[in-house]
Amino acid sequence: MYLAIPSDSDAEEIARLANDPEIAYNVASIGEFPHPYGLNDAGMFIEMSKNAVVEKTGYHFCVYLSGSGKVAGSAGVVSLENEKRSCEIGYWLGKEHWGRGYAKEAIILLMAFCFNSIGIETVRAKVFNFNRRSIKTLESVGFIKEGSKDQDEIYSMGRDTFKASYMEIFNNTSVSA
Repeated sequence: MYLAIPSDSDAEEIARLANDPEIAYNVASIGEFPHPYGLNDAGMFIEMSKNAVVEKTGYHFCVYLSGSGKVAGSAGVVSLENEKRSCEIGYWLGKEHWGRGYAKEAIILLMAFCFNSIGIETVRAKVFNFNRRSIKTLESVGFIKEGSKDQDEIYSMGRDTFKASYMEIFNNTSVSA
């Protein structure tokens, strides 16, 4: 698996995978994930991803499967607080890729990118309290619950904790921004 900025040629696959009401329902981006999700939405996501890297306001990657290079979903830095050296991450995978460990792998790659490439010290993730699958994934990576707000559960992990658990990945990040 690897993460990279999406290209225009990914639009159809992004739209196909993202056009699922369960994904829209579970993504904790405060109603910013549309459903239905069409080709135009995928195009806007790709353009936003490219612009965010140039402007250094965020990093929105596609999750690609090794070997096939097929898009499986998305993972990215959705909120970047440079002065605090912290960020919030978000992710989703197409339903056909659920239950295979891909979300955990994508989160680990994204964490390594955050710590190695953009100097982050603390990574947070918000997840709806009813999204048990995502909560279990974050906990399996090593995130610790910080608290709750409304229907969000807030998790975090620091650089040192990540480095201690994932030294090899920490030193060999395969993310291209």
